[in-house]
Amino acid sequence: MLSSGREKLDLALTYFPDDPELEYTRLLTDTVYLEAPPGFSRQFSWTPGTGHVMEDVGRLRNQPFILLKPGRGLRYKADQFFREGKIQPRIILETDSVELAHRLALANHGFALIPRLAFPTLARTDQSVFFQVKDHPLDRTLYLARRKGAYMTRAMEALCGLIRTSVTGSRSMVQ
Repeated sequence: MLSSGREKLDLALTYFPDDPELEYTRLLTDTVYLEAPPGFSRQFSWTPGTGHVMEDVGRLRNQPFILLKPGRGLRYKADQFFREGKIQPRIILETDSVELAHRLALANHGFALIPRLAFPTLARTDQSVFFQVKDHPLDRTLYLARRKGAYMTRAMEALCGLIRTSVTGSRSMVQ
């Protein structure tokens, strides 16, 4: 991640602060929701939106899931969720697209994991139901990465401010 031949990293957005040659500044923690297919959400009389909490993770056993492909950060979070919930997911499709996973969930094909940051780009409908599972919160933290000790030009500082504003809605860093 740090260098490729002669090219060096100036700034990057990442969910994994694991390179010791970089310094990281936390931008935000993004909630990841499970999206319920309409047929499932009707069982609970859930209305569209994000305010729902499933009390028992066991209700997800033997349910179909549309997940991102292995190697993606959101897939890592999904696999961690399944391990902690002691669930063997019935994966019906692995994709590179959060949008496709969302559309398939809406078409009643299964559950999908959807990050809150993706909401503005999704074609949500009056059937879009998102929920969290009690005692199994899903989230991920977004970091701004740069080389340790690297000089920050005014242009880079301005770009950092622009990134902060567009990601968090504020020019100050999230604490």
